[in-house]
Amino acid sequence: MESLKNKIRKGLVWTFTERLLVEGVHVVLTIVLARLLMPADFGLVAMLGIVTGVATICMDCGFANALIQRKNLTQEDRSTAFATNVAIAIACYAAIFLAAPCIADFYDKPVLAPIARAIGLALPINAIAIMPTSELTRELRFRAQTLASVASFTSAGAVAAIIAWRGGGPWALVAQALVAAAVRTSIILAAVGGVKFHRPSAKSFRELFAFGSNLLAAGIVNTIYENLYNVFIGKRLSPADVGLFNRGLQIPSLPADITTNSLLKVAYPVYSRFAEDPQQLRRACLKSAVFAALLLAPALAVFCAFAPQIVAILFGEQWMPAVPLMRILSIGAFCHPFSQIALHVLYAKGRTDVAFKIEFPKKAIGLALLFAALPFGLVPLAVAKTATETVFLVIDGTAAVCARTKSSTAPTTAPAEST
Repeated sequence: MESLKNKIRKGLVWTFTERLLVEGVHVVLTIVLARLLMPADFGLVAMLGIVTGVATICMDCGFANALIQRKNLTQEDRSTAFATNVAIAIACYAAIFLAAPCIADFYDKPVLAPIARAIGLALPINAIAIMPTSELTRELRFRAQTLASVASFTSAGAVAAIIAWRGGGPWALVAQALVAAAVRTSIILAAVGGVKFHRPSAKSFRELFAFGSNLLAAGIVNTIYENLYNVFIGKRLSPADVGLFNRGLQIPSLPADITTNSLLKVAYPVYSRFAEDPQQLRRACLKSAVFAALLLAPALAVFCAFAPQIVAILFGEQWMPAVPLMRILSIGAFCHPFSQIALHVLYAKGRTDVAFKIEFPKKAIGLALLFAALPFGLVPLAVAKTATETVFLVIDGTAAVCARTKSSTAPTTAPAEST
């Protein structure tokens, strides 16, 4: 039997390989697309983020983390989660299809209606892969996930670049989302040998939802909040400003996302194993935080120091207004991984209730800062975003330290292993 330490070591190697390869491909394709498309093209798709983001959270229903964290996983649990994910995804797409004209009217951008209907097709495709991906993560099998991510990003990016080169505008980004969903789902299904579907169970649904409901609610609140910047910038300013703000956020978020996604995919199962051993859990969290800081601080320092050169050389002069935004948002990007470590400690302790409750004071503070900065333009909005991330870190960290592990009398809160 392979030791836990070896599984963790191999998991970290594969997850960091995945993120480096995926983000490497993503950077190359972003450079290509940024030179072929205008900021407004990116802004149009970003303005739909609040709709597709909430739909994505709803179709997951918190079941992905519930399957990983569950101590004794049955075939009924798997089938129930799979059926629920797919059914909700189809319902969400139907809602988007019907609401598309209203979305276009809200922004006064008629082109958004067909874009919303097209990009929404990725929802049911991605839903098929949720349960199998949780199964792979639970077993610390990251090689297949690495292959799926790299292959999907590469193929989708190539298709998007061709469409953008031929003058497709925002439709290049729509095609990218659809191709990525199809390729990734196909590879994940092949890795698990397909879905062995049994009759869903009402009992399994209740138990999975008992864990996942708080994650679902917190995820919806968080997704709506995170996309409010795009909504209000797009409504008050323009799609081009949405594109610039997102580019200013995307560049410093790149090393933060690589660090966060790679680390927590391996660390969350470990935190769950140590949920009832405070000393071991504290040691694991400290190692995670130190590891994240050592990786992230040098990368963000380079971005801040050479932001004008990076933007001018890689993306072109049309993106230069994003430089001051990038420098300010780098500070907030540094805080993000540590907030996520704290939240995953709460999940491992079975305290999704606490994770949900703290979303309300966090978002109240964030909204106050957003509305205070909105009349003054993009730079004050970037300052507000950074201040918000700093406050979130303090609240998340305090909650993780103070919350006690939930009693593991029920199978839904017993220790186990997240994306």
